[in-house]
Amino acid sequence: MPLHPGTRLGPYTVTSAIGAGGMGDVYKARDTRLDRDVAIKVLAAALAADPRFKERFEREARVVASLNHPHICTLYDIGEHEGATFLVMEYLEGQTLAARLARERVPFDTALTWAVQIADALALAHARGIVHRDLKPANLFVVAPGTMKVLDFGLAKIAEPATAALAPTMAATDAGLAVGTVAYMSPEQARGEPLDARSDIFACGAVLYEMTTGQPAFAGPTTAVIFEAILNRAIRPLRDVVPDAPSDFAALVDRMLAKRATDRHPDGSALGVGLREIQARRPSSRPGSGAVAARTPSIAVLPFADMSAQKDQDYFCEGMAEELISALSKLQDLRVASRTSAFRFKGAQDIRTIGEQLGVETVLEGSVRTAGARLRVTTQLTSVADGYQIWSERYDRQMEDVFDIQDEIAKAIVGALKVKLLGDADAAIVKRATENVEAYHLCLKARYHWFKWTDEGFAKAVQLFEQALAIDPQYPLAIFGLADSYIASAVVGIERDPFTCESMFETALRLDPELAEAHAILGLVQGMWTWRWLLAQQHFDTAMRLGPRSSHVLGAHGLHLSLLGQFEEAVALGRRGVELDPLMPFWNVMLTQVYVFSRRYDEAIRQGDATLELVPTYWLPHAYVGLGHAAQGNLAEAVAALERAVTHSGGAPYIIGWLGFVLAKTGRLEAADAQLQILLDRARKGYVPAMSVACIYAGLNDRERALASLDRAYAQKDICLSWHVGPLFIFDDLRSDPRFADLHRRVFGT
Repeated sequence: MPLHPGTRLGPYTVTSAIGAGGMGDVYKARDTRLDRDVAIKVLAAALAADPRFKERFEREARVVASLNHPHICTLYDIGEHEGATFLVMEYLEGQTLAARLARERVPFDTALTWAVQIADALALAHARGIVHRDLKPANLFVVAPGTMKVLDFGLAKIAEPATAALAPTMAATDAGLAVGTVAYMSPEQARGEPLDARSDIFACGAVLYEMTTGQPAFAGPTTAVIFEAILNRAIRPLRDVVPDAPSDFAALVDRMLAKRATDRHPDGSALGVGLREIQARRPSSRPGSGAVAARTPSIAVLPFADMSAQKDQDYFCEGMAEELISALSKLQDLRVASRTSAFRFKGAQDIRTIGEQLGVETVLEGSVRTAGARLRVTTQLTSVADGYQIWSERYDRQMEDVFDIQDEIAKAIVGALKVKLLGDADAAIVKRATENVEAYHLCLKARYHWFKWTDEGFAKAVQLFEQALAIDPQYPLAIFGLADSYIASAVVGIERDPFTCESMFETALRLDPELAEAHAILGLVQGMWTWRWLLAQQHFDTAMRLGPRSSHVLGAHGLHLSLLGQFEEAVALGRRGVELDPLMPFWNVMLTQVYVFSRRYDEAIRQGDATLELVPTYWLPHAYVGLGHAAQGNLAEAVAALERAVTHSGGAPYIIGWLGFVLAKTGRLEAADAQLQILLDRARKGYVPAMSVACIYAGLNDRERALASLDRAYAQKDICLSWHVGPLFIFDDLRSDPRFADLHRRVFGT
């Protein structure tokens, strides 16, 4: 029954009707407690028919209410009135996108601006595991001046069990309610399959197509015709409708509307990256162009130049820039070029070229000069469009003031680019993790060597992290860095107690619970190393919430999911990590590894070869390319690649084991036995992972010794046991053996 003006719903007084939709009627009301206007949606009575609905509704509504974002309509409250459930939401002035599109299509630059805002809203929700499920022009609201807000976030999921009962009552030929929703459904939604973030990406693609062309992507006189088009028919190319539409935007929309979910952007964050790259290339998005459309500011922070007389401050110069990149990347309304991409331009002079290649509007440069305890830091922020300085400053301080200098630089950038800060404007942007400058310098040096991703680099990093902790035992970044270095060393085959590493990560997180990367690597330890998979996923959930744009987090989470057989999600995360930091070899390697575990060998070989173009002597991509060739039966290519991996790794035990396995499969039994003897001789003198030995026995078809070695690997808590017992193909011939099945159960619980 419709509500009349003056009707009271608890503390809310209805003032007027706004409209009606498939889920219920919407009213404008006054919150008498806070003296503000609100929007109230009274859900259809049929939605409450399921006795389980109320409990589920309240649980899901609490999650949706946590989405505090400038481009999401806020859910304030829920309640009941005469048996009807209602929601209290932010009241917005403006119009729906559907009303706007009924009059005219949207200018391209405005559409691009709104698309970025929608993607940002989706990114937050997807990072928290929330899928909209009903993204369409009627659920997008244009708020003056030119701001888009997403309505009804998560409500489709809340109402799903009850609305399923209503579905048969919808007329299949109804051109109103049913068609209005159907036209934006993804193929998997049309088929009634489980949904994830990629279904929202498809719906968003349909919205962008309609915004820029003025025509629906999928249209027809009946729902059946529209379903058939969504499932089977290609859309009319966007540039056929709007010839002056940029080709890169048209390609992005094509990808969003891909029939297969795996071919789309994995989530809103990845979509936002693609949209911002297009936005950065648009002339109207550059400073000084006179554009009226809103844009997201962007910046690249270059390594600072070492102006010290001794020229021994390279680690400090890179560390200063890295700290700023890390802090600025946490600002929601600022796009920051990744560390690896920005550091590629170390020492470069042409700001315009840097900006164009990185797709940013501004570049921050700086220099460092040290003399004893004195520190001079100079910085300048330059516009890519015209080369003019936007801001510059010189800081002459004591070395102990380095933390204050970093925060002052970050706040100056925020002010110059007019970036909105969330929370306390006076709060520090750059987090101070230690008060000890000497410990801080040692940690910077350690990270400098860690990023080299070599055995020598890890060994030096361990030494320096330990020195930093001797000075400040409560330094969370040093604790995390040391444990992370141990994990990297363990992958090479150096013995390390997993429980010691675990306790170190837990200590770091107790000191700083917001270390996203620490949550992610602890998740790896608890999953692939100690086989507590549910506990591991909890840490990955936290890591994804805290660091949705961290390649470290994305790569680790992708590896974790690939071990559990969730290959599509794993590949999507790995791809996103590479998209965010395409020049970092290790994130490329992690994606290559996920491809191997997913048994997508052609893609693994291509990804590995692309990584080797970045670093030809990097042993990990050689190893995974070798495994890819071996799995496809290209044994000569596999042996060559694995021999290169052994050489460049300095004889990493796991790689020797893989090489011995492939040599045996080629029939070169003596050569395989020679690799086995290398490992057995080493084992008499020190630690050698039993897994590496088991691989060669598997290649030699020595079933009993292979299984015995696997049991030893289990006793050793071998970090790579889950790889081999899980998705890797090396032990496929043993999978039918009950003893192997029992080992699989002990590792994975199934």
